[in-house]
Amino acid sequence: MAIKSHNRIINNKIIYLFLITVLLGIFSSLNPIITLLLVILIFAIVMFIKNTNYTFIYIIFFLLLQPAITYNGETLGLSNLFIELIQRTDEFVWLFFLIIIIIKNFSKSKWEFNKSKFDLITPILIITGIVSAIINNVSVFWAIIAIILTIKGIIIYWIARNISFKEKSIVIFFNILFYFLVICFFIGLLQYFGINTPLLPQTSRFGISIAQSIFGHHGVFGFIMGVASSLSIGVYLSTRDKKWLILFFIFMYGILISSVRRSLIGVSLGILLLFINYKMYGIKKNDVYLGLFIVILFTVLFSSRLSTITKSSKLEYGVNTANVPRYLLYMGAIRIFQDKPFLGEGPGTYGSYVSVITKSKVYDKLGINFWGPFYTDTYWPYILGEYGIIGIFLILIILFILFRKILYINSFKYKNKFIKGIGLGYFILFINYIIESIASQVYCCSLPAFILFAGVGIMESLVLRVKNKDISL
Repeated sequence: MAIKSHNRIINNKIIYLFLITVLLGIFSSLNPIITLLLVILIFAIVMFIKNTNYTFIYIIFFLLLQPAITYNGETLGLSNLFIELIQRTDEFVWLFFLIIIIIKNFSKSKWEFNKSKFDLITPILIITGIVSAIINNVSVFWAIIAIILTIKGIIIYWIARNISFKEKSIVIFFNILFYFLVICFFIGLLQYFGINTPLLPQTSRFGISIAQSIFGHHGVFGFIMGVASSLSIGVYLSTRDKKWLILFFIFMYGILISSVRRSLIGVSLGILLLFINYKMYGIKKNDVYLGLFIVILFTVLFSSRLSTITKSSKLEYGVNTANVPRYLLYMGAIRIFQDKPFLGEGPGTYGSYVSVITKSKVYDKLGINFWGPFYTDTYWPYILGEYGIIGIFLILIILFILFRKILYINSFKYKNKFIKGIGLGYFILFINYIIESIASQVYCCSLPAFILFAGVGIMESLVLRVKNKDISL
C-alpha cells in the first residue's frame, strides 16, 4: 500500500509538471516577459509554502536589489510593463505571506495567532481612514488600498511575529546581510572615485560627486549605509569585536560619499542617546569615551566632505524654499489642516503613491504642481494631509508601541552577544528612522518598513519563544 501511495504521489507530480510546462509553453509564444514572471511566481509560491520563515527574512535581498533591477531595466530599454511589475511586486509579497500564515493556522485544530499591542490601535486607524474617505467622498477602492499601504509596516510586523525563527538562523541572516552591504559599499566607493561600470555610473549633485551604488539613487544608498552603521556599532558594543568597529567606520563613510545628511544626523543622534543610557544597556564606560573620541576624529578627518555637504544643503534649501517639493508638501499639509484639521482630505489624496496614480485633485486645489515622484517625498505631511491630526496622533502611538518593544528586546538578558548587539542597533535605528521620516516615507515603503518592523517582529518572536521554552540565547 505504501509503495502504491508513493507511486501515486510521483505520478501526480509528473502530471503537475507536465501541465505547468504546457502552460508556460503557451504563454511563451504570447509574451516572453510574462512567461519569465510566471516562472518566478511559481517558484516563489513553492518557496513561500515550504520554507515560510526563511523566505520571509531573505525577501530583503529582493527588496535591496529591486531599485537596481528597475534602474538598469530602464537603462537597458526593457518594456515599461516589466519595469512596472518589478516596482510593484513588493506590494503583493506581503499578501502571499498573510494568506499562507492564515492557511497554515486554519489547518490546525486551534488558531495560534500571536497578539500584540498594535491589535487595538490599527483598527482605529483603519476606521479613521474609512470615515475620512466617506466624508471627503473618496473612492472606497483607492481609499482601502491607500490605508493598506499606510499600515504596511504593521502588516509586516504581524507576519514576522507569527513565524518561528531560530537563533542560529537569525545570526546567519544578519551576517549575510552585512556581507552584502559591504559589497554595496565598495561598489559605491568605486563610483565615488570615478571607476564606473556602464550600468552604475558616477553621479553628482550641486557640483559634488556622490555615490548611489546599485540602488540608482543616492538617498537609498545613504539610508542603507545608515542601517548598516546602526546595526554594526550595536554589535560592536555588545561583542567588543574590533571587526564590527571597522565595519561601522566603513558604513559611516558610505553615508558621507552618498551625501545623505539626514542619515548622518540620525545615526549620530541614535548613538548619542544610547550612550546617555549606557548603564541601562550594559555598555562599558570606556566604550562611551571611545565613541566620543571616534565622533571627534571622524569629524576632523572628513571635515572637508562635511563642509561640502553643508554647502550643498544651502544651495538646495537656502536660496528659494518656495520651489522645494518637500517645503511645498509641508505647507500644503498645513493648509489642509487649517481647512480639515481632524480627518484631512482622505486616504489616497495627498502625499501618497495612490494620490499620484489617481492624479488627486487636491494638488490642483492647493496649487502644488511638480514631478510625480516628489509627491511621495515626505511622511508627516502625507499623514496629516490624508488622516488629519487624528491620524498623526494614532501614528505616534504606533511608534511609541514599537519603541517600547525595542526597549523590551534590549531588556532581555542574552547569552548570545551578537543577538544582543542587533537589539542595540535597533535602538539606534529607531532614532535614525525618526530623522529619516522628516523627508522620506520610511514607515510605509517596503524596504525600510521591512527592515524596521520585520526586524523588531523577528527579535520579539525569538525572545518570547526563548522565554516560553526557557531556552538561553
